[in-house]
Amino acid sequence: MILLALIALTSYAGVKGDVINNTFGYPQCQGMAYEFDGYTYMHIPYSNTRLWNQCAFPNPLHDHKLCGRPEINGRHYFCDPDKLMESEKPGAVIDGQLKELQRRTSTLCVNTNGEHESFIVAVAIIDRILIPDLNSSQLCSNECGRLEPYLDLTQSYPSFTEQQEIMRNFADNLRQKWSLGFCDNEVVIFYCREFNMVHISAGLKASQYLTKAVTDDLQDTFITYINVEGLQTGLELGLVHMISTLRTALRGFTYAHVIIIIHACTLLIVGVLLFLYFGVRKVDSDVWGYTYPWVITDWVLQFISGIWFVKAMITSMAFMSHHEKGDGLLWALGAACGATFLCFLLYFISLEF
Repeated sequence: MILLALIALTSYAGVKGDVINNTFGYPQCQGMAYEFDGYTYMHIPYSNTRLWNQCAFPNPLHDHKLCGRPEINGRHYFCDPDKLMESEKPGAVIDGQLKELQRRTSTLCVNTNGEHESFIVAVAIIDRILIPDLNSSQLCSNECGRLEPYLDLTQSYPSFTEQQEIMRNFADNLRQKWSLGFCDNEVVIFYCREFNMVHISAGLKASQYLTKAVTDDLQDTFITYINVEGLQTGLELGLVHMISTLRTALRGFTYAHVIIIIHACTLLIVGVLLFLYFGVRKVDSDVWGYTYPWVITDWVLQFISGIWFVKAMITSMAFMSHHEKGDGLLWALGAACGATFLCFLLYFISLEF
């Protein structure tokens, strides 16, 4: 009896573990009727439109053609299956900016292929969405995150709050299914024309930089572009603005900020020393005739300003030019070329930050 009780308790616990979907907060659907049927949208024949859900939604990394991207080579991060952007050029611009964002943000981790990953941002835009009935007593989530049952639109339409929840659930599931990043470093921007609503879904690391205030402001600005400029122009301008803002927000505190702070502190120190050296020193010398303490200031100024380095270079080149073997000028030229190469190298490294 005790053994049977333990088996029953274990089975109950297993069922309870399967019933609750802890990732998105909805009960797991039970029964064959709720299994994924292989279609990512429902086709409406009379209007020739598609109602999208997140099950098997096209992934821009792999499904280039389904996402409306004509290019088949390389990686893509923009998916427009309904071709809301009638021209291919704006989509290519958005795709290019999404790739550029990865090059302009800090490296966060190394994936299984040995590639260094920074923040990854992808965009999905659709015309219409399959609307679930959030008020149903049988509301549940199937194995791929689609909410069941569907809402009877002839009887009611979701409220603004319900639309926000539908968008959130779709975007969060989409980010999980796409698996763009290796270390929760991905962000998915999802827009639905039917709701005229956009939602930003961020992974754990990205959400540390994208607070609710930041995302709310981005989403409001995006919708303002569409309302003012119209769908075509508004989509392009809104996405460009959003990606540009995300690129700045996701940078955080990088090496570039460290370099800027060091340079600012150095300029401040040089300014103070120059003021003391040219201003206070003259008064001190005229009154007391005592200039030895200012030698230290002189040394510091020469070191910070690079005068010592220039003197060392000139002295070294002069010494090498009088080399007894006669090849001193070649050594001096090589040193100058090496220094020039080092300057260019430092410049290109700085561009990465």
